[in-house]
Amino acid sequence: MGRLNGCAYIHGDPKADPIAWCGRPALAGKPYCAEHWDMTHIPLLSLDELTEIQRMRAIAKAAFIPAGLE
Repeated sequence: MGRLNGCAYIHGDPKADPIAWCGRPALAGKPYCAEHWDMTHIPLLSLDELTEIQRMRAIAKAAFIPAGLE
């Protein structure tokens, strides 16, 4: 199976001729099959998750007091 028929994930050397594509059925609207999508996709964080990360960073920053200044 070739790239146009499924997953666009390249196996092995991308400079090889011919290129070895995965070829398994791609997810709807995605270039990769489920396995390769999970390997290559970094999910976006929600606003709530970003807010929590910022809150945790502020707490960590406030808790750090350099030696000699306590």
